[in-house]
Amino acid sequence: MKNTKKKVLVGALVVSLAALVSVGSVAWFSASDSVQNKFMVATSDEPDDPDKEFDVDVWEKTPDDDKDTDGTEYPDIMPGDELTKEVHVENTGKYDEYIRMVVTVSDAAAWGGLLNKAPADIALGNLVIGLNTTDFENDLSAFAYDESADTLTYVYYAKNVLAPDADLTLFDAVKIPDSMTEEQADAFTVKDGDEQGSFTLDVKAQAVQTANVGDNAKAAFATVGMSIND
Repeated sequence: MKNTKKKVLVGALVVSLAALVSVGSVAWFSASDSVQNKFMVATSDEPDDPDKEFDVDVWEKTPDDDKDTDGTEYPDIMPGDELTKEVHVENTGKYDEYIRMVVTVSDAAAWGGLLNKAPADIALGNLVIGLNTTDFENDLSAFAYDESADTLTYVYYAKNVLAPDADLTLFDAVKIPDSMTEEQADAFTVKDGDEQGSFTLDVKAQAVQTANVGDNAKAAFATVGMSIND
């Protein structure tokens, strides 16, 4: 078998955070301001009060133990490569949070050919290494294969409340099967003028308050009516 070097683009960014903070009775209020890939959310009557700060961040741990929020490009990968991608979600605000993670993978059909699976049968664990099922629960009902967009979407809820300044790791690497052939590698889409095919893996963190919204993360997100696309 002829091995071929292929370029794979893997990104990890905080792409959105939506949250609702209750004031007084059953009314819900929200506000947001995008700052460095983060959304700041406060009560509507005191939007500038720093004590109302409500933040979440996604970052990758670099080899130097730094926090990378820009994503990483992996050029010239080979069959069998394990690409370090230690994805963290961190509560950078001042209140406890319920957390939901949304992972979207491009080139679903190409992954299906590479893994010898129908795209709708590809689990996130087929794509990544070190998936944290101790702290996160897979929402199987939210899994989506979008044939028109050629994407796979996975949704995970943190099982416990995430305290301020605490963080959790969702997974730590992306794996390329040893059996990847030149034909399978060529199935990945050439993007943005690149000569080689690539895929993207994007991670989104969402957070909601813990008070008066239910006793777990899934219930809380249902209570506030937040979509995974928000």
